[in-house]
Amino acid sequence: DRVGPPSCVDFRNMASLRSLSLEGCGLGALPDCPFQGTSLTSLDLSSNWGVLNGSLAPLRDVAPMLQVLSLRNMGLHSNFMALDFSGFGNLRDLDLSGNCLTTFPRFGGSLALETLDLRRNSLTALPQKAVSEQLSRGLRTIYLSQNPYDCCGVDGWGALQQGQTVAD
Repeated sequence: DRVGPPSCVDFRNMASLRSLSLEGCGLGALPDCPFQGTSLTSLDLSSNWGVLNGSLAPLRDVAPMLQVLSLRNMGLHSNFMALDFSGFGNLRDLDLSGNCLTTFPRFGGSLALETLDLRRNSLTALPQKAVSEQLSRGLRTIYLSQNPYDCCGVDGWGALQQGQTVAD
């Protein structure tokens, strides 16, 4: 049974699927609920520009289960109003490197990231509140290099240095 055109990505109801890498596959925008019914804990959609079409909505069915998510080099930018990872309650490792983010992503809820990669974005600030919240929840490593800010003048920098959290 075909769900859509041959170029569609649809892994629905593949209950045994736990890890999936689609890095650099030239995917277009994902349809609604392409991972519904899976048991994904690790997903890599890196280097597929436009695959999320400005929203994390295609990931909503697997968001509560994902532990590792790589969205590297996807053209994500802070204009995506839905770039909010609050629904990703088990997420431990998030790679957002190589995008165009100008603001820190939203995390809220009980998200307990251990590793966050924000290298090669367009961040100019690091908000103290966001940093403090993530540190108190277990953030161990954050990658921040190659962003256009003055690390000495960034509000959250002191908390990161004190916690020895910054890897580069």
